[in-house]
Amino acid sequence: MGIAASEARYLSLIHSQDKQLDLKLSQLDTERTALKTEIEAVQKVLKNNVEKSFKTFGD
Repeated sequence: MGIAASEARYLSLIHSQDKQLDLKLSQLDTERTALKTEIEAVQKVLKNNVEKSFKTFGD
């Protein structure tokens, strides 16, 4: 196997790993966005619950 063939194989391997890492990064970004949205929703529910609770005690 010549040097050119080895380099081509090596570059192909690097390209394949790069694609895999890009896919994983995309998946993690999607997961992070979903978690951020869920956290914001829970915080809103908690805030509304606290406001209603204090309103109940204030009456």
